Amino acid sequence: MSFFNTKVDQQYDQWRKDAFLKQVTVLSLLTGTLYIFLSIFDSYFAPHGIILELINYHRFLGPSFLYLIAFLAFYTKSDKAIRLILIFTILLAITFHTYALTQLTYYTPFHIDIYLIIFWTFSVSGLRLKDSTLTAVLSIIISFIGLSYTSYTNMVDPFMHHFWIFTTFSFGFAGAYLLETSSKTVFLQQQKLSQELNNKNILLKELSHRVKNNLQIVASILYSQSQKINDEKITQIFDDSIQTIKSMGILHEKLHKSQNLDSIDFKDYIQSLISLSQQNIYNQKVHFSFEAQSIIVGIENSIPLGLIVNEVITNSLKYAHPNHKKDLIIKIQISISPDKELKLHISDNGVGINFDKYNKGFGTQLINSLVTYQLKGEINSYNNNGLNYEIKFMDKRTSTFLIN
Repeated sequence: MSFFNTKVDQQYDQWRKDAFLKQVTVLSLLTGTLYIFLSIFDSYFAPHGIILELINYHRFLGPSFLYLIAFLAFYTKSDKAIRLILIFTILLAITFHTYALTQLTYYTPFHIDIYLIIFWTFSVSGLRLKDSTLTAVLSIIISFIGLSYTSYTNMVDPFMHHFWIFTTFSFGFAGAYLLETSSKTVFLQQQKLSQELNNKNILLKELSHRVKNNLQIVASILYSQSQKINDEKITQIFDDSIQTIKSMGILHEKLHKSQNLDSIDFKDYIQSLISLSQQNIYNQKVHFSFEAQSIIVGIENSIPLGLIVNEVITNSLKYAHPNHKKDLIIKIQISISPDKELKLHISDNGVGINFDKYNKGFGTQLINSLVTYQLKGEINSYNNNGLNYEIKFMDKRTSTFLIN
């Protein structure tokens, strides 16, 4: 991107629009109020030849336009209209001060008002450099025209007037140029970073989509191979593996659709896992009870959590009611405690298990390993009107992105 680019200028104007409106609101209110106070000092200290003109502008005309600008900037978003009114107000101020000084034949401290207006135009007004430069140049022209109608008693006074105008313009322009250049550099860098981030998000989404597709292919291959096996136990192992792969595929599908690629809504993910489990229920009635807050969990913890939930549900479907004579109820609760600890509680209304025998199984070892080594958490399993699992772990992203 280049500084001298119409499209970039338009984007930059839009980017700084809110900052400009806030700046012009505050500074117009402040300047208008200071003008009113200045009018009081005018009554005591201003030269008699210009008292009336200064009081009229400082007390009435100037503040009126400045308050109007502040009102428009606060209640509307029409920054172009505000810029035009602001430029007009600055030129009006220069005109009044120049006219007032033409009534004098000597150099006074009230010439400083003109220098302050020029400096205010560059450094305080919030106008873009091209607008502030044009306004300052017009202000100087108005001041020089007024100077031609002023009869000074010596040559030092107009020389000093010219010198301070030149000095004020030089410092004002240099400061405004450096500020706008720095600001636009930040804008261009932000645009570049945003574009790079957007490109990376697209690539990550595409990667998640391809991983999901590859997992589906793997699941299809496993299913195809399982159809060639007559051993029921081995077929069950294949079915469990397919279920696990599908649960991972759901996660990548959620990432593909998510705006935030490093975390997902875990409540939504669990609901999808429940729906997946319901598709594989054939010979028993199963009711799911699901209570959860909408919690955003970091991607590094989402995969092990999903595998844990899938494994626990699968075990409940297998072992809770061996004869399938009773309806199975599986309860899943997810919550976050005041100390920022995430708690996952899964239970069923089954017959429970013999932990001495059950703990030797692959499923249990997988669950314990995922909790201990992946989540860095704690797991408590027990029989209480069925099998219960309580899993606790810390997830900084979870505590940060909790949605009530």
